[in-house]
Amino acid sequence: YKDNRFTPDFTTSIYGGRLFVRYNIFDPFFLYNEYEITSFDFTPSTEGGRESVSAYYLGAGLHQPIGRNAGFMIIALYDLLYDDLRSPRSSAFSFRIGVSIGF
Repeated sequence: YKDNRFTPDFTTSIYGGRLFVRYNIFDPFFLYNEYEITSFDFTPSTEGGRESVSAYYLGAGLHQPIGRNAGFMIIALYDLLYDDLRSPRSSAFSFRIGVSIGF
């Protein structure tokens, strides 16, 4: 990540992991639950230090098949643990669009 609004430019690496569960209600709708932890430099200060922030998303989505082993999906999520002072995101709401590929 690089932000040139600061002098000198603020550069950091953001990394983390997530676990999720998707439960199909009925085609094409599903419920979605995800736990995520993200590690990043909290502020562009010289004191720095990494911060780990957790997110717990609940939401729902739509999955439209494309052929036999792929699909297009849209998911709307809300982070129950959102803290606007600590989160690397600007909102508790998250919208995702993607393609799923299965075998």
